Amino acid sequence: MQEQVVKIFLVDDAYVELEDAYVDKEKDLRAEVFQQIKILCKSAKMTKVNKTLIVNLKHTNDETAAREMKQEQIPLGDINLDKYKIKFDEDWIPEKMIRDETRTYSQKVGSKTWDYLQYFFQIYCARIDEYNDSLELPGEKEDKATQPKCFEQLMHEQLVSALNQIIMKNIEKEFDKEFKELGDKEDDKKNKGGSRKKAKKNRK
Repeated sequence: MQEQVVKIFLVDDAYVELEDAYVDKEKDLRAEVFQQIKILCKSAKMTKVNKTLIVNLKHTNDETAAREMKQEQIPLGDINLDKYKIKFDEDWIPEKMIRDETRTYSQKVGSKTWDYLQYFFQIYCARIDEYNDSLELPGEKEDKATQPKCFEQLMHEQLVSALNQIIMKNIEKEFDKEFKELGDKEDDKKNKGGSRKKAKKNRK
């Protein structure tokens, strides 16, 4: 089975936090990240199996005249996915990151997963290109989305929040640990105080 690599970019300090959270547990980290990758693949495969692209379009409510989001199912036969070529850029990093301060988390995936991630790229681009403008409200954009410049950008943007959530959980554990230690000290003081009072009473 041929392996490919999905990249997620982090600033150096965030990467260190991630490493600290999964010292000697790299396999667990890979499994957590793969769960997020799998979500993208499942979405792509469901689109392919159902031959339907689900898009959010803005409509005007006839009764209230309010703008509302409404899901529409567009037959895949109405879309030429072949024109959305997969674009790769090995040198891409997020715009606001400094290259020397950027670390890359790399996740290996198999050929089937890789194929469906590329398919996800195509349907994502098609959704923005052909249905980003509302049918009834020209100029309104679906989720303010823009076309990704390359495959690496889309994968990063789809997956980086998952890594940040993992890092956040580790940070929470640090504070919880400190809070527990303080609580344990207070309990020890109370227990020792109670024992001294009891000993005094017994001596009397």
